[in-house]
Parts: sequence; C-alpha cells; structure tokens
Amino acid sequence: NIPAKTFSINAHYEFPLGQGKKFLGDSRGIVNKLVSGYNISPFFLWHSGFYFAPHYNDGQSSNIILAPGKTGIIPEGQRKPQRWFDASVDDQSIGQPYTGQTFIIRANPLDDDLLSNIPRNYMTGPGFNELDATVYKLTPIAKDSVLDIEAQIFNVYNHQNLGLPNNQGIITAPVGASSIEATSLPGSLPRMIQLQAKFIF
Repeated sequence: NIPAKTFSINAHYEFPLGQGKKFLGDSRGIVNKLVSGYNISPFFLWHSGFYFAPHYNDGQSSNIILAPGKTGIIPEGQRKPQRWFDASVDDQSIGQPYTGQTFIIRANPLDDDLLSNIPRNYMTGPGFNELDATVYKLTPIAKDSVLDIEAQIFNVYNHQNLGLPNNQGIITAPVGASSIEATSLPGSLPRMIQLQAKFIF
C-alpha cells in the first residue's frame, strides 16, 4: 500500500560570505570566522494519498460485493475532512434502489453486519507534504578540525497533514495515526527546531 505519486527534492546552498567569496571577501581572522561557513540544506517531500478501503467487519472483508460504477467515492474537489467519502448504507432487505452507497446491509436479517461495496485499496486518502531544512555553520578551529553548529528544522511551514478517514468518512487524526501511515511517513508533528554542535577532527 503505497501512494500513487511521490516527489522529493533536496538541495544545498553555501552562502557566499567570507574570505574569497562574493560578499565580505576581504575578511580576515576572527571576522572571517564569524561571517563565513554558513550553509542551508532543505528537503521537500510530497506524495498523493494512500490507497485505502473502508470496512466495518474484518471477519467478513473477503465477502465484498463488487458493483461496477457504484463506488461511494466523492469527486476530488468535493472531499472534506468531515466527509471524505459517501459513508451511506444501502439496505437490501427493504428493497431500496442502490444509488452508490459505500456499505450494504445483507438481505438476510440474520447476518448482522455490513458488507463493503469498495474493492481493496480503491479510495485515495489526503496527500502529504513536508519541508525540512538544516542550517549550519562550519568554523575551522585548527588545521584539521572544524566546529559544526546546526539548526535542524522539521516541518518548516508548520503544516498539518491529515490521516486516513474512519469508516464514517470523517478524518479525525493527523497522519501517522494508522499503522499504514506510521510505517511510511515521518508523521505530522508541529514545527520543531533541534540545535546541535559537533567537533570534527
């Protein structure tokens, strides 16, 4: 179960500051150590939503009624967290015409469960996007040693990615709440900044 489309890009940029660079190129000594060595490395990840299929009863998930053209899927432009798919139920026992409901009540009243009219992994959940970045400064200390000071920024624009909807078609949690998403995504935590320093020699 993987997204249909995935796009990722990472980049690196060294700021042209300090001795021999475009700006402050005549810097020397302590001034050069202060103004040079700044870098940024952003990473962006985007993908379309996970495939999924709503169901009410795992024990009956193999007994899926497949009806061509009757999907319960809402057009992409009309999907909202409060109604991601049509979770209505068709009751065969009272002879109502089928109009595209997602779930079907069995005609036999002794079967007290709902069958899904959706094939496995037939729907698409919300997409995912996140921008992370590392800003760091490399400062030479001696001939073969460098001080690396970093700020690692996760979820730069503080965007909440939505998880998969429940069986009522409602999204109630951010991404990462389901086992499918948790094993595939870093999650949807609020913006975090992590500071660290290391001495390389």
